[in-house]
Amino acid sequence: MKNSTIKSITPNGSWSNGNQTFNKYTVELANGDIPNFSAIGDFKRSVGDVIYYTLDVKKNYAKLQQTPQDAPVQNTPVQNASVGGGMTQQESISRSVAWNNVSQFIFSEDFQKYDDNNTDDNGKQLIFSVRQQKMINQAASAANIIYKELLTKPL
Repeated sequence: MKNSTIKSITPNGSWSNGNQTFNKYTVELANGDIPNFSAIGDFKRSVGDVIYYTLDVKKNYAKLQQTPQDAPVQNTPVQNASVGGGMTQQESISRSVAWNNVSQFIFSEDFQKYDDNNTDDNGKQLIFSVRQQKMINQAASAANIIYKELLTKPL
């Protein structure tokens, strides 16, 4: 059994055994292998995933295998679809914590009591009042200072 990280996945037609139609995929791997895989529907793995597979060298055909129980845990980036990049597991956790804190702040009584004038100078409806926007900007500035000056500085 071999293992490697997926670099690219390219659809490569389909074939049928008479009972079932399979899609063919050419998968480029970090170890240099570029085997073909068959799948019912979409290929079940993504770029960046570490896969375990067996390879028929003569046919250049590979078959996915279960990840062994003793395999090391992979710290792969969590995909961020809106940006197209990725983040580490720690960054993902940090963002989740930050989002939780932001939602608690925005839905707090102290924040909601400043829901006064929700229109700008041109009469356009605003999501947050001017006072609420100032509070958000102050919180963002404070968070930025805390991150840059306290959390990222060695002790």
